[in-house]
Amino acid sequence: MDEAEARIFRLLEDVCIPETTSSVRNSSSVRRLVRLTLEIALQFGVNAAELKILNPEAGRILPPGIDFHVEGDRDATTPVALVPEPGLARVERERVVTIVPCNVVLF
Repeated sequence: MDEAEARIFRLLEDVCIPETTSSVRNSSSVRRLVRLTLEIALQFGVNAAELKILNPEAGRILPPGIDFHVEGDRDATTPVALVPEPGLARVERERVVTIVPCNVVLF
């Protein structure tokens, strides 16, 4: 973790104006960022998964098994009219876990 922390500090020092370099070096936020990144990396390393943006195209039928917030009457053949807010899902071993539901408006 110390090596990752040092690399992030060097990167931030390269992009910061000289007056802020010392405050970057003393920042506890960077240390917290490194720890959080490490935790996320470990979770993805242990549970091989990928993040997927849920954004069905207009005119498409909603796929089954994924959590959508739907405005309009949903049935198996009703196409999507509008996606005002895409969602986010984690896909692991062919299982989809919705993190942020996708809001859709149906025809």
